[in-house]
Amino acid sequence: MIYLITKNNLGKNFKISVPTTFDEKLVSLWDIQESKYLDIDISYIELKRDVRRDTKVLSILMRVYDDSSIYELSVWHDFKTNSTDSFMLEVISV
Repeated sequence: MIYLITKNNLGKNFKISVPTTFDEKLVSLWDIQESKYLDIDISYIELKRDVRRDTKVLSILMRVYDDSSIYELSVWHDFKTNSTDSFMLEVISV
């Protein structure tokens, strides 16, 4: 499991749990300001190749029902060493 604390591109702070097993039931999004888990639906979880960084990126697309938007989470994670290089949470549709 990967645990992240980040701010999305709209300035909201979140704590995110991301499974390295690709089990969408284990993904959670905690709104730090509101102190609650958000109601989400995962559209997909996939592992992509990032040729610019010569690494793999875990990509998760989710619908957040609390604010009727779509978020994309990208995590550049080394699965061999279990270390996260960087990550980005982006609202792509409101």
